[in-house]
Amino acid sequence: MTTKHLSEEEMQQYSIDASSCGEEIAGHMQSCASCQAGVEAYRQLFIAIHEQPAPVFSFNLPDLVLQQLPKAKPGFSLNNFFILLIIFTVISLIGVPLYLFRKYFSAIFNGALSMTMYLIIITSIVFLIFQSMEMYRKYQKQISLLN
Repeated sequence: MTTKHLSEEEMQQYSIDASSCGEEIAGHMQSCASCQAGVEAYRQLFIAIHEQPAPVFSFNLPDLVLQQLPKAKPGFSLNNFFILLIIFTVISLIGVPLYLFRKYFSAIFNGALSMTMYLIIITSIVFLIFQSMEMYRKYQKQISLLN
């Protein structure tokens, strides 16, 4: 059995959950009236804290914040226009040279079947489009989180 009294932390832990404390602390609690009184005081304190009502603002915080936010303008979005312009420009910069120099590209891939070459090109373009769309969705999600 311990001859010294329990520390404040040990009494708090015992008052919250006696089963998580060691046998030495439990044995001391059974024989020491001073520590029993301290644990009972902590139990009363914890009960009083739990019974207190939650703090409430004297004003409506969401209304105050919403009043300061800028109003969203419905209609044409310049952001969407620029994204579409970039997509069109990229497709044009890739597609027009491919179309104009298709004879030279076919000579480069002379050993490969033309169908395989077109399949590779179409797959690459579709992959780039999906990657661009995913990048745009990620961008929009980050912007919405900031707003």
